[in-house]
Amino acid sequence: MKKDFKYPILSTFFDVDNIPCVFVDEVKKTYPQIEKFDIYYPDSKDQRDFDSFGWDISTKDGKRTEIVMASADAQLFIDVYNRTIERCKKENITIDDIDISMVAVCSVCNELLMPDDECYVDGNTNEPLCDGHSIFDEDKDFYVKSV
Repeated sequence: MKKDFKYPILSTFFDVDNIPCVFVDEVKKTYPQIEKFDIYYPDSKDQRDFDSFGWDISTKDGKRTEIVMASADAQLFIDVYNRTIERCKKENITIDDIDISMVAVCSVCNELLMPDDECYVDGNTNEPLCDGHSIFDEDKDFYVKSV
């Protein structure tokens, strides 16, 4: 019996530091438009785009060079991408109908935040926040995280 998978499977391999990796080109081919997403990483207090953490590998004979990324990073992008597709289906629109560079995830509850959703940015950390996890700090005149 053929097993149906909800999401395509990507080839995973281990780099020299034993980190599971995927090929960036394979991710881009399997998930169109994914390079337009930005993902915020709370641990690093940084926002990185799709290509910024790829690195080159080459075969021993030097005939092939590939850009790869940690599979954990790819998983973050793919999760947001797939959740965006599902939300678009529910709202009867396509992913082409929205500015996907404006899609974010609340840094507190992981809620998907679409361009038309009410959302905020933490003035201290620049983390995206949903309406339920933000408070306006009148003294500082910006929103901050509320847990």
